Amino acid sequence: MEDEHLEVIANLINQFGMKLQVHSFALEALASTHPNPKAVAESFRLSVDAFLAEHDDVPIPGNGRDVLLLETNAFLEALGQMGRDESRG
Repeated sequence: MEDEHLEVIANLINQFGMKLQVHSFALEALASTHPNPKAVAESFRLSVDAFLAEHDDVPIPGNGRDVLLLETNAFLEALGQMGRDESRG
């Protein structure tokens, strides 16, 4: 592959990473200020479960499922921590 193509791919990966980071920050801010983190967690779990069910017959390629579950658990843990912090306050 030519250097020019590699540079384009690297730039696209970087752009995607930055967009993903902004979305993560926004999601964290919205979740942390939501009055009912348990409702957010329940809705989020339903969405993830539906997505995984769609991929029962056609598996998610590579380590995508592992990454999905890791990110899902991290978000749910953050929501759980937020709920615990609010109940102490």
